[in-house]
Amino acid sequence: MQNNNAVMGSNAVVRVRHNIESSNQKGLRLNLVEKRIAGKGAEENPPVLCVHGATLAGYIWDIPIPGMSFLDHFAEAGHRSYALDIRGYAGSACEAVLAEPGRENAPYARAREAILDIDDAVEFIREQTCHETVYLVGSSWGTVTTAMYCTGAGRRKVDRLVLAAPLYSARNEAWLEMIRDPGDHARPNPDLGPYRRVSKREVEERWDAEIPGPDKTIWRDPAVFDALMKDAVAEGLPGTEPERDIFCAPNGTLIDLFDVFSERPLYDPRELNLPVLLIRGDADPTSTHADASNLFNQIASPIKRYTVIGNGAHFLVAEANNWQMFHEIGCFFRFRA
Repeated sequence: MQNNNAVMGSNAVVRVRHNIESSNQKGLRLNLVEKRIAGKGAEENPPVLCVHGATLAGYIWDIPIPGMSFLDHFAEAGHRSYALDIRGYAGSACEAVLAEPGRENAPYARAREAILDIDDAVEFIREQTCHETVYLVGSSWGTVTTAMYCTGAGRRKVDRLVLAAPLYSARNEAWLEMIRDPGDHARPNPDLGPYRRVSKREVEERWDAEIPGPDKTIWRDPAVFDALMKDAVAEGLPGTEPERDIFCAPNGTLIDLFDVFSERPLYDPRELNLPVLLIRGDADPTSTHADASNLFNQIASPIKRYTVIGNGAHFLVAEANNWQMFHEIGCFFRFRA
């Protein structure tokens, strides 16, 4: 059920990597990284589960640079904290479905499958920690999957929901241009295949385009970026080329994003009745103010917040101002209704 490769750090935070058997796909084991304070058992505060977006996997929540790991921050605040790799990402590879990226198979790992993985992780965490509910944090595409989960199977299992760089239902021509069929703009490209190959250069160029000015290090530490790319290629999925800094990511996310950016939402925010925090960087061109505001206005919960962090892009979780993001999430976790 788990691989106890615990590591003691100087800040007394223990890291454990669990491998959870999927309840719905034979041969699939889900990677779940846990951080907790050494010597503690079931913490008083609810556990926190973090879910990644469409490109970078769960390691984005546990960057091995001092002060950059959200899992460390949550653990030090008295939560057992977890980061999940959705099926097909990093440590959650399934040999039965992983193949060299090609056109003969459908895009892999849709949101409807991701919420099954989230539920498996939540059930494991509930059993391990003896807490009935968890705090759930999603980023980018992960805000779609976590919100979907909270309107369905997770309705009574999640106590608070954080949507970082939220995506809901806003037309985004730049993204649609990358995803749609060149011959029929009303549908996604049928040649996408199950996976796409992503290079370090592509991630860097996308990120750089969101940071104003010539000096990108003002917002993004080069050591953080290198650590993320090292983790991206570390699992060795089919098609990964570590020597060329190329990794693979499932394409099911792109089909979901095609709907989102075509103004076809994948869930109804009027069914979100739990406390919700929306948080985004002001320079984020993917999670826009218009989209976040629309989502905020439709969320049914009487307890909801929308926070904008200045000088932040789409990958705010890995940027210099991520401490503000953690502070806002910490305040949201601590308040008592």
